[in-house]
Amino acid sequence: RWTVRGKTDPTSKVVNKRSVESKSKGSIHNDGIFDQGETHRILEACDLIKDQYPFQAESLKFMAICGQRREQILKLKVSDIDMENRVVIFPATITKKGKKEELAITPELAEVLIELGEQREKQGDQYKFIDWLFPSVRCNKKRLHEPGYQQSDYTRIKDNKHAWTKVKQLAKVGGARKLFRKTWSTEAKTKLGNEAISVTGHDQIATLDRFYNKSKRSKMIADSEKVSSFYQYKKLQK
Repeated sequence: RWTVRGKTDPTSKVVNKRSVESKSKGSIHNDGIFDQGETHRILEACDLIKDQYPFQAESLKFMAICGQRREQILKLKVSDIDMENRVVIFPATITKKGKKEELAITPELAEVLIELGEQREKQGDQYKFIDWLFPSVRCNKKRLHEPGYQQSDYTRIKDNKHAWTKVKQLAKVGGARKLFRKTWSTEAKTKLGNEAISVTGHDQIATLDRFYNKSKRSKMIADSEKVSSFYQYKKLQK
């Protein structure tokens, strides 16, 4: 404790209390996953807002369908799409692990890529000069013929949070966009078991086990009751 002119520091008796759980604004929205019904409503809502949020709506569909990180998806370029080999190539420079990654172009993802092409045509010929997969409609269109400007961050979407706010309202869902990745990982783990790491981008099974959504308490109890029925027996009369 320090004193000033003989007086005790008024903050010396203040006790700092820290919550056991994070008070981060988004933390309470990062738990759980989207079920199939919620996911379908999200995708339908994205279709409804394409005109209001061009390219943002498609980026949300891309995220939902493949479970990849938003930061990586929004840095993809048209040249990263290899339709011949049916893969999306994430260059090492944009991935979290600093390694090149590949993503399968499923029929559902191919449909999103087609929608992106249609959106480009709708927005005008000037977007043919931008290589970003998700270009920004707020860029300076007078400078789109400048090669340096075309390839700059000014011409790509940095975030899709405004579109996500609208989608949540229309789809009547809560949660953060991070749940897209968790939902994908959970579905992959359920259907593929330990082979799921081939499609989730996790290096180790243990990492995936920590990441995917465990059974909710109610389901856990119901599942346990199914198993425990094995032990039901008729007690002897005394």
